[in-house]
Amino acid sequence: MERKSGLLVCLLGGAAVSLACGCWWFETEAQLQHIYDQSEEAFVGQAIAAIAPHEPGRNRRFLGYDVLLRVTSRKKGLVRRDTVLVLQEESNCARPFVKDDTVNVFAHVIRHVQPLLQPGQEHYSYFDEQRQSFYRSGGAAVVKRDQQWAGRFPAITTNQCISFTNRHRLVPAFFRAKQDQ
Repeated sequence: MERKSGLLVCLLGGAAVSLACGCWWFETEAQLQHIYDQSEEAFVGQAIAAIAPHEPGRNRRFLGYDVLLRVTSRKKGLVRRDTVLVLQEESNCARPFVKDDTVNVFAHVIRHVQPLLQPGQEHYSYFDEQRQSFYRSGGAAVVKRDQQWAGRFPAITTNQCISFTNRHRLVPAFFRAKQDQ
């Protein structure tokens, strides 16, 4: 019994650390179900490629924050392509992807990629859920790059609090239960 409670303490401790970035988290299956219900897309995928140039000095397995994911098992959603583009907000919640990493994703569909029009916020991007628009900072070249990628692949947005590696124990079990229903 002590071993199980130790695992629970570790998982809840990880949740407390993640809360520092101010995004969704869960402690119960009901809260996880709520995240699932609020997401437009839910799937298991594998990180396959970066969309930005490789940063010198970085390990080649590190793909970055904006990547292509191959969908290996769809749980919910209308996007029927086997490869999707992930664009993330620039925040401490952004999840770095590693090549061939298997992830469990809860996401929203991006319909438009727009330049961020607010001067002075060069390193700030965000998703407007109501408009389904992703507002990207970084200048015209970065916005054009993202628009071109979004023209080739369905685009989604997520962050580390709703995108979990396969080493996370609760989300894969939740997805397996969804498959069995």
